Amino acid sequence: MAAMFVASVAMTLLRAATKQKMARRSKSRKEKTVITVVLTGGPCGGKSTSLAHLSDALTKERYNVLTVPEVPTLLMSHGAHFPGIDGDPDQLLAYETRLVQLQLQLEATFTALAAVNTASNGWPSVVICDRGACDVAAYMPPQLWAATLHRLSTTHAALLKRYDIVCHLVTAADGAEAFYGVENNATRTETAAEACAADRRTRESWRDHPTLGVFPNRTGQSFADKVNDVTSYVVEQCQRITRTS
Repeated sequence: MAAMFVASVAMTLLRAATKQKMARRSKSRKEKTVITVVLTGGPCGGKSTSLAHLSDALTKERYNVLTVPEVPTLLMSHGAHFPGIDGDPDQLLAYETRLVQLQLQLEATFTALAAVNTASNGWPSVVICDRGACDVAAYMPPQLWAATLHRLSTTHAALLKRYDIVCHLVTAADGAEAFYGVENNATRTETAAEACAADRRTRESWRDHPTLGVFPNRTGQSFADKVNDVTSYVVEQCQRITRTS
Protein backbone atom coordinates (compact mmCIF):
# COMPACT_ATOMS: atom_id res chain seq x y z
CA MET A 1 0.00 0.00 0.00
CA ALA A 2 2.81 2.40 0.89
CA ALA A 3 4.49 1.73 -2.44
CA MET A 4 1.24 2.38 -4.31
CA PHE A 5 0.74 5.63 -2.38
CA VAL A 6 4.24 6.82 -3.19
CA ALA A 7 3.76 5.90 -6.86
CA SER A 8 0.46 7.80 -6.92
CA VAL A 9 2.03 10.90 -5.40
CA ALA A 10 4.95 10.71 -7.85
CA MET A 11 2.57 10.45 -10.78
CA THR A 12 0.55 13.43 -9.53
CA LEU A 13 3.71 15.53 -9.19
CA LEU A 14 4.87 14.46 -12.64
CA ARG A 15 1.55 15.48 -14.19
CA ALA A 16 1.65 18.84 -12.42
CA ALA A 17 5.21 19.50 -13.60
CA THR A 18 4.23 18.54 -17.15
CA LYS A 19 1.27 20.91 -17.09
CA GLN A 20 3.47 23.75 -15.81
CA LYS A 21 6.04 23.08 -18.54
CA MET A 22 3.34 23.08 -21.23
CA ALA A 23 1.90 26.29 -19.82
CA ARG A 24 5.32 27.97 -19.97
CA ARG A 25 5.75 26.84 -23.57
CA SER A 26 2.27 28.05 -24.47
CA LYS A 27 2.98 31.44 -22.88
CA SER A 28 6.25 31.68 -24.78
CA ARG A 29 4.52 30.90 -28.07
CA LYS A 30 1.84 33.48 -27.35
CA GLU A 31 4.38 36.18 -26.54
CA LYS A 32 6.36 35.49 -29.71
CA THR A 33 3.36 36.12 -31.93
CA VAL A 34 4.35 39.80 -31.59
CA ILE A 35 7.76 40.55 -33.10
CA THR A 36 9.50 43.88 -32.58
CA VAL A 37 11.74 45.30 -35.32
CA VAL A 38 13.95 48.40 -35.17
CA LEU A 39 15.04 50.34 -38.24
CA THR A 40 17.99 52.49 -37.27
CA GLY A 41 21.10 54.07 -38.79
CA GLY A 42 22.59 57.42 -39.67
CA PRO A 43 20.68 60.33 -41.21
CA CYS A 44 19.39 59.75 -44.75
CA GLY A 45 19.92 56.00 -44.67
CA GLY A 46 16.57 55.04 -46.17
CA LYS A 47 14.56 54.18 -43.07
CA SER A 48 11.29 55.74 -44.18
CA THR A 49 11.32 54.11 -47.60
CA SER A 50 12.36 50.76 -46.12
CA LEU A 51 9.61 50.96 -43.53
CA ALA A 52 6.92 51.44 -46.18
CA HIS A 53 8.33 48.68 -48.42
CA LEU A 54 8.72 46.30 -45.47
CA SER A 55 5.19 46.96 -44.23
CA ASP A 56 3.75 45.98 -47.61
CA ALA A 57 5.90 42.84 -47.84
CA LEU A 58 5.01 41.64 -44.34
CA THR A 59 1.31 42.26 -44.92
CA LYS A 60 1.47 40.08 -48.04
CA GLU A 61 3.11 37.38 -45.88
CA ARG A 62 0.06 37.52 -43.56
CA TYR A 63 1.51 39.51 -40.70
CA ASN A 64 -0.30 42.34 -38.94
CA VAL A 65 2.00 45.37 -39.19
CA LEU A 66 2.06 48.31 -36.79
CA THR A 67 4.61 51.12 -36.99
CA VAL A 68 5.95 53.24 -34.13
CA PRO A 69 6.87 56.77 -35.31
CA GLU A 70 10.36 58.19 -34.82
CA VAL A 71 10.17 59.82 -31.40
CA PRO A 72 12.98 62.42 -31.79
CA THR A 73 11.35 63.74 -34.97
CA LEU A 74 7.95 63.69 -33.27
CA LEU A 75 9.28 65.84 -30.44
CA MET A 76 11.38 68.24 -32.50
CA SER A 77 8.69 68.82 -35.13
CA HIS A 78 6.29 69.84 -32.36
CA GLY A 79 8.49 72.39 -30.62
CA ALA A 80 10.51 70.23 -28.20
CA HIS A 81 13.96 71.21 -29.42
CA PHE A 82 16.96 68.93 -28.89
CA PRO A 83 19.53 70.66 -26.63
CA GLY A 84 22.43 69.21 -28.67
CA ILE A 85 24.93 66.50 -27.83
CA ASP A 86 27.27 69.21 -26.51
CA GLY A 87 24.50 71.25 -24.93
CA ASP A 88 23.76 71.94 -21.27
CA PRO A 89 24.18 68.57 -19.49
CA ASP A 90 21.15 69.00 -17.22
CA GLN A 91 18.90 69.98 -20.12
CA LEU A 92 20.20 67.12 -22.26
CA LEU A 93 19.69 64.59 -19.46
CA ALA A 94 16.12 65.78 -18.85
CA TYR A 95 15.31 65.80 -22.57
CA GLU A 96 16.67 62.35 -23.34
CA THR A 97 15.15 60.79 -20.23
CA ARG A 98 11.71 62.00 -21.30
CA LEU A 99 12.39 60.89 -24.86
CA VAL A 100 13.20 57.32 -23.79
CA GLN A 101 10.16 57.24 -21.53
CA LEU A 102 7.96 58.23 -24.45
CA GLN A 103 9.70 55.69 -26.71
CA LEU A 104 9.05 52.87 -24.26
CA GLN A 105 5.44 53.91 -23.70
CA LEU A 106 4.71 54.07 -27.41
CA GLU A 107 6.32 50.68 -27.96
CA ALA A 108 4.28 49.18 -25.10
CA THR A 109 1.04 50.60 -26.49
CA PHE A 110 1.68 49.41 -30.05
CA THR A 111 2.80 45.98 -28.81
CA ALA A 112 -0.39 45.58 -26.74
CA LEU A 113 -2.53 46.56 -29.72
CA ALA A 114 -0.57 44.17 -31.94
CA ALA A 115 -1.48 41.35 -29.56
CA VAL A 116 -5.14 42.34 -29.89
CA ASN A 117 -4.86 42.15 -33.68
CA THR A 118 -3.27 38.71 -33.47
CA ALA A 119 -6.01 37.46 -31.16
CA SER A 120 -8.58 38.80 -33.62
CA ASN A 121 -7.36 37.32 -36.91
CA GLY A 122 -4.76 34.73 -35.90
CA TRP A 123 -1.92 36.38 -37.85
CA PRO A 124 1.36 37.03 -36.04
CA SER A 125 2.06 40.73 -35.63
CA VAL A 126 5.16 42.81 -36.32
CA VAL A 127 5.76 46.15 -34.61
CA ILE A 128 8.28 48.19 -36.63
CA CYS A 129 10.00 50.98 -34.69
CA ASP A 130 11.48 53.92 -36.57
CA ARG A 131 14.51 54.00 -34.25
CA GLY A 132 14.56 52.42 -30.80
CA ALA A 133 15.55 53.29 -27.26
CA CYS A 134 19.24 52.46 -27.74
CA ASP A 135 19.56 55.12 -30.46
CA VAL A 136 19.56 57.73 -27.73
CA ALA A 137 23.01 56.54 -26.61
CA ALA A 138 24.41 57.88 -29.89
CA TYR A 139 23.32 61.42 -29.08
CA MET A 140 24.68 61.75 -25.54
CA PRO A 141 28.09 61.62 -23.88
CA PRO A 142 28.55 58.16 -22.31
CA GLN A 143 28.34 59.44 -18.74
CA LEU A 144 25.00 61.13 -19.43
CA TRP A 145 23.65 57.99 -21.09
CA ALA A 146 24.62 56.07 -17.96
CA ALA A 147 22.79 58.68 -15.88
CA THR A 148 19.72 58.33 -18.12
CA LEU A 149 19.69 54.57 -17.64
CA HIS A 150 20.01 55.06 -13.88
CA ARG A 151 17.05 57.44 -13.84
CA LEU A 152 14.99 54.90 -15.77
CA SER A 153 16.11 52.01 -13.53
CA THR A 154 17.27 49.97 -16.51
CA THR A 155 20.41 48.95 -18.38
CA HIS A 156 21.61 49.13 -21.96
CA ALA A 157 21.49 45.32 -22.16
CA ALA A 158 17.89 45.30 -20.96
CA LEU A 159 16.89 47.80 -23.64
CA LEU A 160 18.55 45.69 -26.34
CA LYS A 161 16.49 42.67 -25.26
CA ARG A 162 13.25 44.54 -25.97
CA TYR A 163 13.78 44.11 -29.70
CA ASP A 164 13.79 40.91 -31.78
CA ILE A 165 15.35 42.27 -34.99
CA VAL A 166 17.56 45.31 -35.62
CA CYS A 167 18.48 46.75 -39.03
CA HIS A 168 21.11 49.47 -39.35
CA LEU A 169 20.83 51.38 -42.62
CA VAL A 170 24.09 53.19 -43.26
CA THR A 171 23.75 56.89 -44.07
CA ALA A 172 23.99 57.89 -47.73
CA ALA A 173 26.81 60.19 -46.65
CA ASP A 174 28.94 57.04 -46.38
CA GLY A 175 29.19 55.43 -49.80
CA ALA A 176 26.40 57.26 -51.63
CA GLU A 177 27.44 60.85 -51.05
CA ALA A 178 25.69 62.18 -54.16
CA PHE A 179 22.34 61.21 -52.63
CA TYR A 180 22.87 62.68 -49.18
CA GLY A 181 20.72 65.70 -48.41
CA VAL A 182 18.61 67.38 -45.76
CA GLU A 183 15.80 68.66 -47.96
CA ASN A 184 13.28 65.90 -47.20
CA ASN A 185 13.48 66.19 -43.40
CA ALA A 186 13.01 69.51 -41.64
CA THR A 187 14.67 68.20 -38.48
CA ARG A 188 17.83 66.97 -40.26
CA THR A 189 20.66 69.50 -40.12
CA GLU A 190 23.82 67.33 -40.16
CA THR A 191 26.60 67.86 -42.67
CA ALA A 192 27.85 64.74 -44.48
CA ALA A 193 30.73 64.41 -41.99
CA GLU A 194 28.38 64.81 -39.03
CA ALA A 195 26.02 62.23 -40.54
CA CYS A 196 28.86 59.70 -40.83
CA ALA A 197 29.88 60.32 -37.23
CA ALA A 198 26.28 59.86 -36.04
CA ASP A 199 26.05 56.68 -38.11
CA ARG A 200 29.12 55.20 -36.40
CA ARG A 201 27.84 56.11 -32.94
CA THR A 202 24.45 54.62 -33.70
CA ARG A 203 25.91 51.35 -34.95
CA GLU A 204 28.02 51.16 -31.81
CA SER A 205 24.94 51.56 -29.62
CA TRP A 206 23.36 48.47 -31.22
CA ARG A 207 26.48 46.37 -31.80
CA ASP A 208 25.69 43.80 -29.10
CA HIS A 209 22.27 42.89 -30.45
CA PRO A 210 22.32 39.27 -31.70
CA THR A 211 20.31 39.93 -34.87
CA LEU A 212 21.88 43.24 -35.88
CA GLY A 213 21.94 43.46 -39.67
CA VAL A 214 24.01 46.24 -41.25
CA PHE A 215 23.08 47.48 -44.73
CA PRO A 216 25.78 49.63 -46.37
CA ASN A 217 25.75 51.54 -49.64
CA ARG A 218 27.60 49.15 -51.96
CA THR A 219 29.23 50.17 -55.22
CA GLY A 220 27.02 49.06 -58.08
CA GLN A 221 24.02 48.57 -55.84
CA SER A 222 20.95 50.77 -56.27
CA PHE A 223 18.94 52.23 -53.42
CA ALA A 224 16.13 49.84 -54.38
CA ASP A 225 18.54 46.94 -53.91
CA LYS A 226 19.35 48.18 -50.41
CA VAL A 227 15.67 48.43 -49.52
CA ASN A 228 15.05 44.93 -50.89
CA ASP A 229 17.94 43.58 -48.82
CA VAL A 230 16.46 45.08 -45.65
CA THR A 231 13.03 43.67 -46.46
CA SER A 232 14.34 40.19 -47.25
CA TYR A 233 16.35 40.11 -44.04
CA VAL A 234 13.44 41.11 -41.82
CA VAL A 235 10.95 38.76 -43.50
CA GLU A 236 13.38 35.85 -43.13
CA GLN A 237 14.01 36.68 -39.47
CA CYS A 238 10.28 36.96 -38.77
CA GLN A 239 9.65 33.60 -40.38
CA ARG A 240 12.45 32.07 -38.32
CA ILE A 241 11.01 33.45 -35.10
CA THR A 242 7.46 32.32 -35.82
CA ARG A 243 8.71 28.84 -36.79
CA THR A 244 10.71 28.38 -33.57
CA SER A 245 8.39 30.07 -31.06
